[in-house]
Amino acid sequence: MSVSFEVKKYNTIDVDSGEIGLISKTKRISSNERHIKLFIHDIGSLYGLSGATNDVLLQLYTRLDYSGETTITSVDRQRLVLKSKNISNKNYISTLLKSIQDKGLIKKIGENVYKMNPDIFAIGKQSDINKLREQYIKLQVTYSKNGRVISARVENKQ
Repeated sequence: MSVSFEVKKYNTIDVDSGEIGLISKTKRISSNERHIKLFIHDIGSLYGLSGATNDVLLQLYTRLDYSGETTITSVDRQRLVLKSKNISNKNYISTLLKSIQDKGLIKKIGENVYKMNPDIFAIGKQSDINKLREQYIKLQVTYSKNGRVISARVENKQ
């Protein structure tokens, strides 16, 4: 993640002595956070996801580890309810997670643990990402004049 710094400078005046001073405050800010939100919004648009579903997808992505796994705890769910104007209660998040699964963006691998589709979401070295992609279910849709053929394959499923 790229990190940048914002420096603010303030003039000060000591009312007793009349001395003029300068105070600098440095704040560390992430320049990628905005880009991640835009990326998630674009993915959501491509897959026809609602604003609430995008909020859950963003939460999942921010917890993504190098093995392609992410978690969403009950505390995360409560924070989403408080933070998102699109989510009214914690139970609704389960419905949103199911819709993200149905779109093939994640798959559930344990209680509150999901594997994100590495063809879309991944972090780490490219060689490691390629290995993750080989382990994920590949879905292929082929269109022809005779209709559509949907096939899936699983390689090295863990």
